[in-house]
Amino acid sequence: MHRAGKSSDNAFTYSVAPTFKLNANTRIYARIAKGYRPGGPNAVSADADPNEVPFQFAPDTTINYEVGIKTRTEDNLLSFDASVFRIDWKKIQLLVQIGQFGVNINGASARSSGVELTAGLHPSPGLSFFANGSYVDAHLTADTPTQVGGVSGDPLPYNPKWQWTVGAEYEHRLSATMTGNAGISWHYAGHRFTDFDPNIGQRRLPAYGQLDAHAGVDVGRFRVDAFAHNITDSRGISNVGFFGDVDHDVPAAVIRPRSIGLALGYRY
Repeated sequence: MHRAGKSSDNAFTYSVAPTFKLNANTRIYARIAKGYRPGGPNAVSADADPNEVPFQFAPDTTINYEVGIKTRTEDNLLSFDASVFRIDWKKIQLLVQIGQFGVNINGASARSSGVELTAGLHPSPGLSFFANGSYVDAHLTADTPTQVGGVSGDPLPYNPKWQWTVGAEYEHRLSATMTGNAGISWHYAGHRFTDFDPNIGQRRLPAYGQLDAHAGVDVGRFRVDAFAHNITDSRGISNVGFFGDVDHDVPAAVIRPRSIGLALGYRY
């Protein structure tokens, strides 16, 4: 038998986003907004100790600040977007294991700030090069409850500070009814840290890269596309088992291994 706590709340959120157009090809913008995520009950055993296991968790809120620019050249040869942001997070919701129960619990506060960049190069019709990347510093700004095990300054789980993608796309008309296309991209994700753990702390996960490619043709309403995902067969870890080790082995989820296939499509 399980016992669920009760939870109710109300919230006021807002978003203000002024934009200023410098010229036909460039604009700058700013944004401030409040985010809200509802709380709720935890499903726990009826005989659980309410002093140890929370029967409900509270909502968490964010205040988001962002300033950016979007621009391109008159001939559309180059395009560039950049933004800086900061997110202040209060009562952050975290998953924690207390005895036999996996429950949500509220931490204190956290902050995420960083820079995001996107650039494009279009040297000829049908050919495009692109790159985007980000640097994000996301960490606790206050200690969590002891059951969670996080202290001020600890990085938020599974957030890489550095990540980027570079690639190219090409499209060429083969006939009046047939168009060929191909593309390749490389994605990099920097090292991350796992969930908080009051016993062993966070585990550091290594960085990884993933190479993808595709090529295909459009014939009228039909599309045939051959693809290869994770060509180098990278074993990037996306998640580590939350419920601890099993016979001294820690379960982990990895990104999809090398996959090669053919996709068929029809537009109607």
